[in-house]
Amino acid sequence: MLSGSVNNYLLSVPEPLGNLLFLRIWLDNTKIDDWLLNMILVRDVQTGERYAFLCDKWFAFDKGQGQIDHMIPVASAEEMQSFGHLFFSKTRKDMTDGHLWFSVASRPLHSTFTRAQRLSCCLSLLFMTMITNCMWYKSDSNEGDISQNVHLGPFTFSSQEFFTSLFATLIVVPFNLLIITLFRKSKPHTNASTVQVESNLKEEKRRDSMAQFNRELDCASPSNIDTRFTSSPQPAWDEEKTIEKERKHSVNEKKKKVKSKYPLPHWCIYIAWVMFALSVLAAGFFTVLYSMEWGSNKSSKWLTSFLLSFIESVILVQPLKVIVLAIVIALVLKTVDADDSVEEVFLIGGSPKTRVYPEHRQEFVHDPVDVENIVEAREHRLKMNRLFEVIRKIFIYVVYLCVVAVLAYENRDANSYPTYRNLNDIFITPSTKYDKSFSNLHSTRDFYEWMENIVLPGLYSNGWLNDSITDLAPFIIDNTFYRLGSPRIRQARIRNDDCKAPLQIRDYMNDCYPSYGTKTYESRNYEESWVEVTTNTSSDEAWVYKDTFDLDGMPTVGRYASYSGGGYVVNLGASTETANDTLQYIKETKWIDKKTRGLFIEFNLFNPNVNLFCAVILLLEYPPTGSVFPYWEVNPIVMYRYVGPSAVFLFVFDFIFAAFTLYYLIEFIKELRKKGWRGYFSGLWNVVDFINIVLSIICCAFYGMHFVITKLVLDKFHKNRDDFINLQRIVLWDQLFGIIIGFVLFLSMLKTLQLVRFNAKISQLYGTIKKSAKPLINYMIVFLVSFVAFISCGYLLFGPHDYEYSSFIRTTETLMSMLMMKVNIDTVLIVSGLLGSLYIFIFVLFVVFILLNILLSIINEAFAESRRDPSCRSDDPQMVDFLLSQLKTLIWGATDTKPQKNKDVIDHMDKLERRMDRYFIRFLADEKENPY
Repeated sequence: MLSGSVNNYLLSVPEPLGNLLFLRIWLDNTKIDDWLLNMILVRDVQTGERYAFLCDKWFAFDKGQGQIDHMIPVASAEEMQSFGHLFFSKTRKDMTDGHLWFSVASRPLHSTFTRAQRLSCCLSLLFMTMITNCMWYKSDSNEGDISQNVHLGPFTFSSQEFFTSLFATLIVVPFNLLIITLFRKSKPHTNASTVQVESNLKEEKRRDSMAQFNRELDCASPSNIDTRFTSSPQPAWDEEKTIEKERKHSVNEKKKKVKSKYPLPHWCIYIAWVMFALSVLAAGFFTVLYSMEWGSNKSSKWLTSFLLSFIESVILVQPLKVIVLAIVIALVLKTVDADDSVEEVFLIGGSPKTRVYPEHRQEFVHDPVDVENIVEAREHRLKMNRLFEVIRKIFIYVVYLCVVAVLAYENRDANSYPTYRNLNDIFITPSTKYDKSFSNLHSTRDFYEWMENIVLPGLYSNGWLNDSITDLAPFIIDNTFYRLGSPRIRQARIRNDDCKAPLQIRDYMNDCYPSYGTKTYESRNYEESWVEVTTNTSSDEAWVYKDTFDLDGMPTVGRYASYSGGGYVVNLGASTETANDTLQYIKETKWIDKKTRGLFIEFNLFNPNVNLFCAVILLLEYPPTGSVFPYWEVNPIVMYRYVGPSAVFLFVFDFIFAAFTLYYLIEFIKELRKKGWRGYFSGLWNVVDFINIVLSIICCAFYGMHFVITKLVLDKFHKNRDDFINLQRIVLWDQLFGIIIGFVLFLSMLKTLQLVRFNAKISQLYGTIKKSAKPLINYMIVFLVSFVAFISCGYLLFGPHDYEYSSFIRTTETLMSMLMMKVNIDTVLIVSGLLGSLYIFIFVLFVVFILLNILLSIINEAFAESRRDPSCRSDDPQMVDFLLSQLKTLIWGATDTKPQKNKDVIDHMDKLERRMDRYFIRFLADEKENPY
């Protein structure tokens, strides 16, 4: 038996069964697969009576009621005519037989509508759809039509193409239905089995005239055969009339059924084949003629409409046809033709009144399955189901892990680092030894010199030797990166209104200039050279403050302060001359002075060769302590994600990730409703799952924000290509997306440990962590107190003189490196030789040698206890053994057949006995007909 199949059986019985009330069905093999029985139809081939038994139950140990034995009552007329039964029966049948595309693979076994005919109808439908779509694009009037496009990832179509495909699909349906009807309703060709039936009936008429056959068998000696036969005492001529009458009645009934099922004669099949050939040839010929007159634009539109027509036919028209027909039958006709899948059955052996039946054969008695076998089979099935569930979860999770890994790694382009190195060599650390690099700037004079010699020549290309400057004006010096908009210089300033010198020195020095902060930043407008404004207007935009929203900026975190996205802005322009004039202007007007705290050089680039954008921020910080400290950010980002050969690949993976997120969210809600808040979050891995789901949802939201902001920024750039385009918000969302997807990948990989929990070593590691939890908490208190004490001491001793100890955070990072035995003792010895040596010696002795060894001792002790504790072993060691046994069965075929051995022997002996009885009866019959 196959899943979804319809099986027919001929059951011979010695006498009529009468009106059937119940039918008992069971599985005689406890190791058989699970089966869902839909219904059973019993038909008496003599009287034509039918009995339907609606089951719709599982025969399995682990599904439904967990039974393999069911008593099914006969269905009443109301049940057979109910809407639910008729609708679902007809829909289930027609989805495998009536759906043109699906029925090619799922054609019913006994259907006369062959697969070759179905494939021919599919091919005819495709060609007719092609020519019908061609007719909509026959004229050139719609070449210039502009309609709203619909984007589904990389697939784009217009409303015109959609409606064209829909109308074309509906137009070809009647012609296709005509071909299908001719194939399906034509009478099949008379086969050899029907001829054999007629021959057998004639031969039976001759042989049944020997009326003395049964009498002689009745007089047979009991010593020769212990068999009793029943026979009819009617004379031979009466038998002949009865046989002839029943034969005519059977043939007439067969003709009526065939005529009702196949109303068309057999030669209509040839008409269908001719229609198929003409439709394919004519449609293909005229499609070629139409395509010769088209351009690329119209051809792409036609191809899009044709593909849409195919999709609509598969997922819309054919299923809709099946559903509508099922509704009509369920509501109007209220009957389903049950003979479509049942073979015609003929009595080849003649009238039941003239047949002989041996009565000595034992009646078949239901041998109930042993209780022990049922328990064993149920346990085996539960283990198999659990094993399949584990394998299914592992497989699904591996697919999910691969999707997350692909998205995480595709978020970082492989060309990002080469891009960073290229721009770093051009603007930050140039190779020429006579020019100052950005990292070595120490004053405003160095800044102007660096701008004139490095930045401006790097931002504005002079072209190749054989190219004009005009053609390469938007590119930078390497003629690879396209400059997006105008570069700009942005200044963050402070106000010193509230800053006063200490009272003790106020007579000598009254002015002071504080650090940059939320209370000290400057936001007023000025005249040229920072003269306070006397009117409502300013002389130039360089002296007008613009806040974060005006500049579409984001805060920038430097080394000494965090700066807002606003400030005073100077655009350098689109040419070298304009940039030089602007730089000379701010130099002469002293645009940079004592109140300057942050100087940003910002520009954005695009490399079309690798589809990579790059937002560059070069920051010069002017702390209150004096000097200049450089800080830079070079952020390569991918804004056009679905471009190139991997576009469809990435779109599919993004969709799969969203589908997985929705799937795990639904699973989380189900488990939460089942276990409750406290029961669910009591498990460690449930907490990990919850965090992973939340991060996945946030990841989807961040990706959506990144997509929306990217579209808005690019639309703004297309409207005005000369203005500066701020990519900081896109960079922020891209970085957040990368961080979140990184955490999702980390937790997803961590979750794989829970999937392999049946492994003994993994279980021991779990037990080690569990047993060492309490000692580790006490240990961490001692460790943290000691570590913080050393951090405070190092910061106080060496902070004023050593950069590695200049702040609490940097001191923490330095001591963490010492834990890995990466000790830089030179700088400490330069500050204080005696204190530095003593400090490092005590830290290494106490923290590295004592505390870390105590940590290892706690872990070793917990590991030894977990090995001795049985509760720290595998969750289900029998599952591991069962998995190994199934693998052996799969690889070497090592199955245990001992429990079935006795049963198989008994079955073979019973079959042999029945076969010997049949041969013996035939021998006696031949002996009576042909005596010596």
